Amino acid sequence: MSTDRDTARIVRSWLEEGVTALPDRVLDAVLDQVPTTRQRRSLWRRLAYDGDRSFAALAAAAASIVVVVLVGLAFVPGLAPGGGATPAPPSPRPSPTVEASPTEPVETLLPPGRYSLQGYPIGVSFTVPSGWLWCITNQYEQGVCRRGANGGVQFLIVDNVVEDPCFETLRDPPVGPSVDDLVTALSGLSRFTATTPVDITVDGYAGKEFTLTAPSVPGCTMRTWATPERINGVGLNEANLMRIVDVQGTRVVIAAPYPRLALDADEAIALARQIMDSVTFTP
Repeated sequence: MSTDRDTARIVRSWLEEGVTALPDRVLDAVLDQVPTTRQRRSLWRRLAYDGDRSFAALAAAAASIVVVVLVGLAFVPGLAPGGGATPAPPSPRPSPTVEASPTEPVETLLPPGRYSLQGYPIGVSFTVPSGWLWCITNQYEQGVCRRGANGGVQFLIVDNVVEDPCFETLRDPPVGPSVDDLVTALSGLSRFTATTPVDITVDGYAGKEFTLTAPSVPGCTMRTWATPERINGVGLNEANLMRIVDVQGTRVVIAAPYPRLALDADEAIALARQIMDSVTFTP
């Protein structure tokens, strides 16, 4: 059987395991006020051994003492307001910062109609059918793409061409300023194939049209031409219907990229031609 001194020792050990230890003088004062009354019979099922009954009685008595001790903590100086030293108020916690959840960019379809490029070196306008949206890389590479399908039309200012499609080294000296200079450089790209250029006019301005096709066998990252902002690359089997036009001294490249072996390749190039045929310039 446990004595009162043993019980006090147990309670003291419990308190010492916590964050705050109860002073001995307070513990003794609280224990003196604990009445020694018979514990109520437990509602738990009676066990088979007397030793278990003794342990249950001891646990119940210890629990009662702990309750009284915890109540007494409220009157201990320095642990609660109302007597002795008052603890410093807790430092305020910073409020959580509300941040917007990242969202994917919204692709807004362009209503069918006529549109103009913004910030391009010269004025360019064209008519767009249904199912297209803006595809803009930078000031010198602007255009439209089909949503959820192959096909697009890009308006480019091309300054130079790579020496080798597997590297980003540009020609030195750069490609000459004429339409023919650029057509010759692009048609001569290693491992690419090009159709014979034909004469065309776009809004009354003379130029050339041909199709440039990337190789079908993987070998390296295919580089092609360079704008003032970056060097362009293409994918395997990618074809580009190209119209290169001189608009009063500004060489404009109109490229319609599409995967040559895709099921919708014919549809993609037909829609691209429709847009390319509607182009007008404002020098």
